[in-house]
Amino acid sequence: MSYRREIDDYVDELYADANETERVKEKKEEISMKLSESMRELEQSGVSDQDAFEEAIVNTKNLQGFSDRCENKNILDGTSTEQHVYPSMTNKLSIAGMVAGIGFLLLGIVMSMNISLFGIYTTAAPAMFFYAVLGGMLFTYSLLARKIRVDKNMTHQRVALYACAVGAMLFAVFVTITVGYYTSNWLAGMVSFALFFIVGLALFIHLLFSNEVEKNQ
Repeated sequence: MSYRREIDDYVDELYADANETERVKEKKEEISMKLSESMRELEQSGVSDQDAFEEAIVNTKNLQGFSDRCENKNILDGTSTEQHVYPSMTNKLSIAGMVAGIGFLLLGIVMSMNISLFGIYTTAAPAMFFYAVLGGMLFTYSLLARKIRVDKNMTHQRVALYACAVGAMLFAVFVTITVGYYTSNWLAGMVSFALFFIVGLALFIHLLFSNEVEKNQ
């Protein structure tokens, strides 16, 4: 076909910003085939080469429709169709998790200070700081889970470990308050605090540095 070069140039320009992956190559071949078939049909009906080429482009665009245009966008930005379908739901769940985490965190802190909306003081208040531990872990997991789809080094396992690290550091505070309050032995509480806090902090720092190393490889 005399316009084969023009078709190839048009398709190459269409995907100029895309990486030359196998998926992109297949999509380019598919569009080229559609353009060639459309031009052949138009030329057989007596349309000139130039008009057939221009009309084939219009017909091919209409044939692809909205779904294919979305698919082309996915190819250009390096994502899959599923990643564009589900991110809104993922973001909603992540936001809900962060809100719930903040709620538990605040509840734990307030209760641990022996303060309630009704002004009732209770000896069980120190133990309520455990809500803060759960809230901190939930908030951390929900926040970092948003990066799983955009950061190849961020996996569900790594996010869970980050949450455990934060939980360990908050648990250190919980143990200190609980042991110190119920036994009046604040020294033992501080020793427990140091143990759990160091473990949590060490895990957190390890995750940070290992992530940077993996990014640089």
